[in-house]
Amino acid sequence: MTNFILVILAYLIGSIPFSYILARWVKGVDLRKIGSGNLGATNVSRGLGSGYGLLVLVLDTAKGFLPVYFMVDLNSGAWSNDLLMIAISAGVVVGHIFPIYLGFRGGKGAASGLGSCFAMIPKATVLVLVVFLVTVLITRFVSLGSIMASLALPFAFMGTYWERAMGDGTPILCGTVILAALIVFRHRSNIVRLVHGKEERFRVGRSHR
Repeated sequence: MTNFILVILAYLIGSIPFSYILARWVKGVDLRKIGSGNLGATNVSRGLGSGYGLLVLVLDTAKGFLPVYFMVDLNSGAWSNDLLMIAISAGVVVGHIFPIYLGFRGGKGAASGLGSCFAMIPKATVLVLVVFLVTVLITRFVSLGSIMASLALPFAFMGTYWERAMGDGTPILCGTVILAALIVFRHRSNIVRLVHGKEERFRVGRSHR
């Protein structure tokens, strides 16, 4: 019962819509009605300015990191503990994607997923972050960077935690696969736009408004 409550709490934390709150507070606008309509840092950057986008990125990453870091014994190594860690991570990401406070319409889970992975598997997450940054720097597509980083996550885990992945780390390996699949699925509209050459490239600067 205690573990169930922790997962529900993680979901409620993940549901906190920092981007929506910031857009309302700064400009009195509904972020769901401007730009792409997505409740993520990229849309905040395009609608409010890159500084606010960076702030949302930090907040969304933190809400993924903190529940995992404080609710679980990260050094236990026990299967039950790893399962709880994955469940809490999933709770945060699902909360970000389907926030109860906004009618279950939220972001795409990349930043909160990044934060939870930093708590669970920091070395692998650094590699994933490099994949994201290199992809975005080369293509200027944040969505493609998120997709490529998500796909790289299970392989990064196996590459940096090989003995654990092949031994008692099976729950985490399965969790990274599920997390990657969920984030890629949430980017399906971006994939369609990328294929048809209609995806908007990211540009650092002020708000378009």
